[in-house]
Amino acid sequence: VTKSNRIPRQQKTVEGYTGRTDTMTGNDDSHNMPKFNLAKNTNNLINNVKLPDNYNSNNRELMKEYNKILNEFKTLQKNMKTATNKYLERSSRKNNKYAGKNVWFADSNGSYYAGMYVTMDGIARWYPSTDILDSAKNCNNIEWLYANSDIVFKSEWENSGHFIKMDDDVILMTGDAMESVDQCGISGTNVFVGSSSCKHQVLQGVYKTNKSTPTDYLGGDPGNTITVQNSNFDSPTLSSDSYEYYVSDTTVPGWSFNNGVLMNSSTAWGYPTPYPHGNQACSIQGASTISQTFSNVEPGTYVVKLMACGRNCCDGSGESNPININLNGTTFYTINVPVSQWTDVSGSFTVSTQGTYTIEFAGTYTSGDRSTAIQNILITQSSDSGTGTMTYDMCKVAACINGYQYFGIQNGNPKTGQGYCAATNDFVSASQPGTAHKQTKVTTIWQTNTTTGAYARLTSTGVLQVVDSNGNAVWSSTGPTYGSNYIGCYNDAAMNGQPRSLINYAGDGHNAMDCRNIAQSDNATVYGNQYYFPGSGGECWESSDLNTARAAGKATNCTKDSSGNMTGAAWSNAVYTYNMGIGCYISAQSDGNLAVYRGTNLNDNQGAIWSTETNGKQKDSWHGWDPKNTKYGETWVYNGYDGNNGTGNDGFVLYPNESLTDPSGVICLTMQSDGNLVLKTSTIGEAYAKDSNGKIMGSDNDAIAIYKTSSTLTNDNYGKLSYIDNAGISHPYDDSSYTYTSSYSEIPYLKQTEYSYSINGVDSVTEVSLEDCQQACSNDDGCGGVVYDTSGQVCSYNSIN
Repeated sequence: VTKSNRIPRQQKTVEGYTGRTDTMTGNDDSHNMPKFNLAKNTNNLINNVKLPDNYNSNNRELMKEYNKILNEFKTLQKNMKTATNKYLERSSRKNNKYAGKNVWFADSNGSYYAGMYVTMDGIARWYPSTDILDSAKNCNNIEWLYANSDIVFKSEWENSGHFIKMDDDVILMTGDAMESVDQCGISGTNVFVGSSSCKHQVLQGVYKTNKSTPTDYLGGDPGNTITVQNSNFDSPTLSSDSYEYYVSDTTVPGWSFNNGVLMNSSTAWGYPTPYPHGNQACSIQGASTISQTFSNVEPGTYVVKLMACGRNCCDGSGESNPININLNGTTFYTINVPVSQWTDVSGSFTVSTQGTYTIEFAGTYTSGDRSTAIQNILITQSSDSGTGTMTYDMCKVAACINGYQYFGIQNGNPKTGQGYCAATNDFVSASQPGTAHKQTKVTTIWQTNTTTGAYARLTSTGVLQVVDSNGNAVWSSTGPTYGSNYIGCYNDAAMNGQPRSLINYAGDGHNAMDCRNIAQSDNATVYGNQYYFPGSGGECWESSDLNTARAAGKATNCTKDSSGNMTGAAWSNAVYTYNMGIGCYISAQSDGNLAVYRGTNLNDNQGAIWSTETNGKQKDSWHGWDPKNTKYGETWVYNGYDGNNGTGNDGFVLYPNESLTDPSGVICLTMQSDGNLVLKTSTIGEAYAKDSNGKIMGSDNDAIAIYKTSSTLTNDNYGKLSYIDNAGISHPYDDSSYTYTSSYSEIPYLKQTEYSYSINGVDSVTEVSLEDCQQACSNDDGCGGVVYDTSGQVCSYNSIN
């Protein structure tokens, strides 16, 4: 708290300044300018000049010419004086309706596009940039007027020294262009540099947080967190006073719901409204569950914080539904909160190795109808409270006072308007991670509709299956349309002078089935048909090494015989295995399709076996669906078949909450905990929320809504009283021009380098009221303000310097 405000002493003047009452100090700082009469002084000078008596006729003619020019000068001077007086009268504050306001001017087409600020002295100053003009639209609440459309804006008005004839005989003179929106409305005034000087903020955008950005947090640090997607259940948006059950569903972005309920201020459920963090929450009734999976969780101890409220309903017990919070199926905390009262809840868990972990909220009461609502789920490693307490205005002032030009709210709560206050002067680094987005909707574009699935797998026969806990397939895709043991078409390495890919020659004039029978008799597990000609057959080659058979790479000249079997041609083998099975891989594609292909990888595509046929149904890319963060770290996975019986079923397996995503993150295949295998796509929007005043905030811990102020302050500026001239230049008053009052104004979150100051030999005073603390400072001429700790009633003092 500082002594406010420094009041200009009335006997002090500033040369050439005609002031007006300052809205902050309430003082009239007018001064009298010295008078100077050019015509009178010129005449006196001429009359004192005596010409010699012996001037000849030429000198007399010269004198006549001189007198004539002098008379013309006097006439022009009189006219100029008259015009100047008329200008001053017309442009005076009393007669100039534009003084102290902003004015729109039209172009030749009548479209208003050019803005100018008119000072109290009738100087029209052009806004030269869109940024300054956009900020000025609300600067200091200054009114905007429209000039008559026939007063067309001229480019010369962008410079000083030109006149603009307005309506009502008002004449404006153009001045220098506005260099900053800070000059809007303060030219020709006294300004006390305080919190009200932190004005004119422009939203730059909503950006991802970046740990490498030199960002400071004012009033609380969010610490290291695990980002919980859709932590307040605000997506998808429901109608007010409504709810919806989600059964075996992932429509709620980020979450897998198993009979969970999404509510929007629902009176039917009876939880106290408004909910503490937004209009929507989740209700867990009976044994219903919701879960979310997090990839690349680093080792450490984490705290889960949320708000919960029991429902006072139904079984008459007045008790809530206890909810187990499980980590990968193991309970580490049980929520058991009162009914009809939103309560803060926290529990901790420890991760010993980096990996993928699932947090599940599982209802436990099954003997009746009990429910508990949850909201605002945060997971953090720090000891921080998990919620920020800074509002937009608090953050703005704190950033401005501490010399930051960019500030913003991170993880803002739209109900309270509070979040973490981030501040920086390095906008390039702060914006470098790009725009922050969130999933506004998740849409299922394909699913197996299974309820008893324990996991999904890609079999050795090229079939995608959902399998129950007993190992029985409860859903299967269609298998290969031909050759259930056909591997693919591969080059024979002998074409390049190397050893044969299939080392043993087994005869000529055979079809694919003949080659199979020969391989069986020779106990060969891999065989191929080469140089096939219709009607005459082809060569049979065999071995027991599938990898070598494929090593020379994919060939493209294999064809089908009359029986539908694949046959090789020149230097190509149509490779088969005697043991039932094929090598294939599953691939998530950015065209929206999920497919199974013969082959070992994307470069060995031997043809499609099956697909979801969802190409074109994909929507937006979602950075949370990065293949690097999935189980296999790839967009495709081989089934693992090596040519032997009983292999291939462990190459691709998805257990509950494990996923496969495409390169762009537009689709995600997930084995859900409810037993359903689903393919999803996202609709994306910017990750922001609005407070009650419409200010934009980052809506989660990965997003900051960054604002820019047109100028910054430092602690050294605070408490300074200055006159702002029409050029926007500040002229500080010296120490003899002002005195202190005994009133105080609060300066929140001001960084103090030294604030302990001894008064009467006491460094600090404890157990004293704020009023007594201020009075002690007022009684000491060397005290410029106080620092007061309300919790401990501790009073410290600041010196004037």
